[in-house]
Amino acid sequence: MALTTAATLTALQPVSPTCNIIVITDPTGKDPNGAAAGSMSFAPNMFESTFLVSKKLHVAVLAGGLGKGTARLKVILNTIRFLELGAPITVAIAGGLMEGPTNRILVGGPGKGMAVGGSYDVSVVLVKGNKIVIREYHSAQGFNIVKVPPNVKGAIIHLRNTPGNPKFGTATHVRVAAAIMVGQMIRDGYPATDIVAKAMGFIAKESGEKYGGGMVNITAGLTTGDTFTPAKLGQKGFPMDAPYRKVCPRCGWSAPYWMAKNINRCPRCGAPLKTEYAWQVARDMITVSKTHPVVHVYGIKSPYDKTAIVEAAQVLAEHHKLNRENLASVIDSEISSNTLLDYDYIYPSDIKINKKANIVTVYMKPLPEGYRKPPLKIPIPNYYLHVLGLICSALGIGLIVMGICRELLLRRLRKLTKGRW
Repeated sequence: MALTTAATLTALQPVSPTCNIIVITDPTGKDPNGAAAGSMSFAPNMFESTFLVSKKLHVAVLAGGLGKGTARLKVILNTIRFLELGAPITVAIAGGLMEGPTNRILVGGPGKGMAVGGSYDVSVVLVKGNKIVIREYHSAQGFNIVKVPPNVKGAIIHLRNTPGNPKFGTATHVRVAAAIMVGQMIRDGYPATDIVAKAMGFIAKESGEKYGGGMVNITAGLTTGDTFTPAKLGQKGFPMDAPYRKVCPRCGWSAPYWMAKNINRCPRCGAPLKTEYAWQVARDMITVSKTHPVVHVYGIKSPYDKTAIVEAAQVLAEHHKLNRENLASVIDSEISSNTLLDYDYIYPSDIKINKKANIVTVYMKPLPEGYRKPPLKIPIPNYYLHVLGLICSALGIGLIVMGICRELLLRRLRKLTKGRW
């Protein structure tokens, strides 16, 4: 079972994601954007272990509640074991909660429905045609499991306020308002990826439970990974309602918001820059579309760098210019302009494009420790330079040998002709 997880971190520090949300707009699983989930909190240590996605089973597991880190880890692992054995999600949740009834497990996916058990305050949204039904459920602990059937469009939204949050006491009002918004968007035909992202942006702003965490596309198996999670233990993640970057809609240039806050026009093409918030960036990262390919980037040193490369690929795709040469040129331009630091220039051979699956894979080349800028790029790959160097070395050695042979031959001739003149 392929899971996106950092479960060992959960065992080190207790953390309670106080906002969990699952939305299913296509229970059949045919729409690649028809099921999505998200998790965030005011608390620190919101690592990926709080939002898991299985690409094999097309199911998300969101964890939280009152239990401490190690106990919650056992609940998560137990729930996953039951899911792998083919158990219905309600049985998997009950099995998981046997390890810790004060924890919370929210599970859902296309064809499986949604369910929550343990310690929760949730709004359950059910949509049938133009009819929207919203119900509130509360549980302090135990096996009180609330379920949405597999063939129903809907959502489960859990929201509590963390002690110390300046907006403590707003959770109930914000949860209901978010449920109404989600219900209307489901009714109006928006995909689940759009709905989860917008709901999390709204909840982050209005309730203060805003630090990532992240989001997952359950159907397609995409995740925001560690883009918004804390860099170290004891820290909070990136606020999902905060500006994340500035991007040029025309050429794809982008930079972290803190770096480009006072820049209004693109330094490359002069077009007005667009400010994108974290929840919008997360939406783009988990949404599958013909104009937005799925982009995997390896060898990066910062989440901002990954976002810049993803955005560059997506802008090229929107303009029908996405190929290995163009993307390599854009990335190298970002390196030359110091937008991407600590990387060597790349070549088209460092990029793989699967047009059928709409997947782009980029292999970045970090520079050695102590180097920030790469050497001057020349239009000849390093491999050929290496071969050329070997040839030159061989020629040099050959010339030396020929010189030695010439000298030996001249000495022999001198000996043979000595005394004849």
